[in-house]
Amino acid sequence: MDNTVKERLESANSMNKNRNYSDAIAIYEEVLQEDATALSGWDARCYVNTLRKSGNPAKAETFARSWLDRNFSNQHVLNELAWSLFDQYLKDSAGNEAQLVAASKEILEICKPDDKFAPTKQAIFKIVKYYSKLAIPRYDKALEWLDHLDEKQLSDEEIQSPDQDGKMQPGASDLEKYYAAKTASLLHLERYPECHQYIDLAQQCITQFHNSQDIWMERRKAKCLLKMGRSQDAEKIMTDILLRKKEWYIIHEMAEIHFAKANTDEALK
Repeated sequence: MDNTVKERLESANSMNKNRNYSDAIAIYEEVLQEDATALSGWDARCYVNTLRKSGNPAKAETFARSWLDRNFSNQHVLNELAWSLFDQYLKDSAGNEAQLVAASKEILEICKPDDKFAPTKQAIFKIVKYYSKLAIPRYDKALEWLDHLDEKQLSDEEIQSPDQDGKMQPGASDLEKYYAAKTASLLHLERYPECHQYIDLAQQCITQFHNSQDIWMERRKAKCLLKMGRSQDAEKIMTDILLRKKEWYIIHEMAEIHFAKANTDEALK
């Protein structure tokens, strides 16, 4: 590669870093028109990233695949290919089930599970949410995908995201998301002892819950205990929950506990 081409690519990579995507794309494509093999692994990664960030993940995917076909495997390019799949099919759950599953499987195949620059965890959480939010939820499928995650490798750090005013707000960590999805799925599948066990683990590991997840964890625990024949313990937990939330469904669940204790007078109050 001559110095002129090298300098132009370095300039384009810098533009990408500074989010000047349109000018960067113009340089990459000018160079590629002159020599389709000119981009190194890092240059190819930056070009794919630029296409994706400029709102063209389909073109990013096409170029990444064509570059990988001509070159040795490069993890930087593979990660950007994975992100282009995520953006197209998983980010807004834009694909149908077959597309979501195919994209997620390929991401798991081409990315290292502990690579913080790959969308592995994000893809799994998206497809878990997809199966959990179906009109007829598939919690069995959600659990299958969650099994690809190792909770010991998940971060307990809060994830910052902008609110409607653009201010950064703390949100659930990957570990909290994992336990929330895992316990909800186990509860719906009536695997009560296992669900109770994971709730205990979550409460031991997570010091700060978000979006009232601490209450929902306690609610799931009360439901598990009731089904496990420990209605007294379930009642104590549900009583504490009612001090904080008095939604009708929680009141109804307390009534179910009273019925289970054969305390029908209390349940009918």
